[in-house]
Amino acid sequence: MAAKKLLVDCCIAAGVLATAWHIFGAGLRARPADREKHLLTPVVDVGVQLPIARLWVSGAKRTVVLMLDVRCQPCLRSRPFYSEVSRVVAGLAPDVRFVVLTEDPEAVAGKWLDDGGVIGADIVTIRTRKTLGFLGTPTLLLTDSKGVVTDIAFGALDRSGGERFKSRVRDEQGAEPLRMSYSIAEVSAKQHPEIDSIVGRQLIDARDRLEFAKAHSPSALNIPRDELTTRGPAELSRSLPVYIDCRYDDQGECRVTGSLLGDAGFVKVVVVLR
Repeated sequence: MAAKKLLVDCCIAAGVLATAWHIFGAGLRARPADREKHLLTPVVDVGVQLPIARLWVSGAKRTVVLMLDVRCQPCLRSRPFYSEVSRVVAGLAPDVRFVVLTEDPEAVAGKWLDDGGVIGADIVTIRTRKTLGFLGTPTLLLTDSKGVVTDIAFGALDRSGGERFKSRVRDEQGAEPLRMSYSIAEVSAKQHPEIDSIVGRQLIDARDRLEFAKAHSPSALNIPRDELTTRGPAELSRSLPVYIDCRYDDQGECRVTGSLLGDAGFVKVVVVLR
């Protein structure tokens, strides 16, 4: 009996060792590109389902989602457009609904919306937009009945983009979806110090020259944000990822910088959080 028990124990131990070796070996075999991919925080994009159940259990065919921060200046400039969108949605209810996600207290967000004439919005307070994968504010989305993103716009829309978005809300035939022509991801340098060996010559610091002179990464290239659209295409490769050395107190500033790079033709931007 003792011999049988010993044999069973040996088999179990061998199985544990084999499993451990398989996991460890897979880690050793991972290619650099795979390791980089796993460092990145997912960001909301077309085809991604928002992880908020109440967005798609309502039975609405489409949902307009606005990520709002009442202190955000682009949000304030876009408020008249949000008022227009809210009226389009009101005319299509209950097939279409309007949801505002915010880290602000519901009463504060509600007053901001009321002051701007935005009607009929369901306000959903969240702890942090970062865990949901939002780049920053304002982010405007359109989702299908299951909460899967079909259209996305980050920042203020121009008149043409605004009309396109309203056409998509109405589900008009031939209306082209809105989506960003670039992707933005995030990685924590504290959790993944090896990121500094990946960035190469594509690491930029977009703070002003005075802040850059006080402290910066040795390999970072200083391109102040107001010079990005002119210097970026001249000094950086569009065919490679661009890394933003994020040293702002407000990390949302880095995401705004990322959107400027995207608008300048850089298809992959990574924010390195310090």
